[in-house]
Amino acid sequence: MNQKDLFDKKKGFTLIEVMIVVAILAIIAAIAVPSYRRHVLEVNRKAAIAYMNDLGQVLERQYTNLNGTYGTSPAITNPKGYIVAVAIPAGGQSFTITAAPDTGTTDNNVGQDDDRCGNLTINNNGLREAKKGGTVVTGCFR
Repeated sequence: MNQKDLFDKKKGFTLIEVMIVVAILAIIAAIAVPSYRRHVLEVNRKAAIAYMNDLGQVLERQYTNLNGTYGTSPAITNPKGYIVAVAIPAGGQSFTITAAPDTGTTDNNVGQDDDRCGNLTINNNGLREAKKGGTVVTGCFR
């Protein structure tokens, strides 16, 4: 082989090499995307729980300041992926904070309705409950 032959060879990748690289990337994506999605759902759920805890603390301060009544619901800013509601029955002696997964009707939708925990609830007695489809789900408030 002389010097001229070295310069005449075409350089580049073969189709097989490109297909192997694409297949490897597809396998990596098939593993990484669902894992990332689960992580996003969990982070949004934990942010909603933290927000619900903050609302509960605000309500407990109101209870102290208003001499034994929870008064009215504080202003609510929905965390990403959830719709939060506060229920204070007549008489103001209890409250329930509920965070329902956003199903796409608001601007902060991220498909949180795919989360395994469903609706999150905290009440004035400290009861924490997660229900999806009427079934209690454990391990959601960790």
